[in-house]
Amino acid sequence: MLHYKIIQNELKDRPSINFEGIYSIINEINSCDDSYLIEEVMPNLEKIKRGERIKYPNTNEGQLIDSYEFGYTAIMIDFYKDISIIEDTWDDDFIKLEVNSTEVHQFMKEWVDKIIQWKNSMNL
Repeated sequence: MLHYKIIQNELKDRPSINFEGIYSIINEINSCDDSYLIEEVMPNLEKIKRGERIKYPNTNEGQLIDSYEFGYTAIMIDFYKDISIIEDTWDDDFIKLEVNSTEVHQFMKEWVDKIIQWKNSMNL
């Protein structure tokens, strides 16, 4: 089970997400751009969760896939309808974790909603 906290030290600070234990590798996702999270990641996670296929990212090809990969630099999350795979490929200690996609969707939804709320309060 994923254990995390959404942190906002002051109202002017962008909310961040903090994972515990072995899942702390996911903390790198805090480096992702707000618009990427809001406009690309969440809509694609919603589609995959509903069982829809999405267009293969960054191509003009009509290929449809049943997963969505997102993340930042060394941490990538391959989101499938049921199971997600979290990979840390940055160093020689390659880590690959399987997590229930419902948990991944839950933390992303909660965090992105908090970011949207913060952006609205800051008129950004």
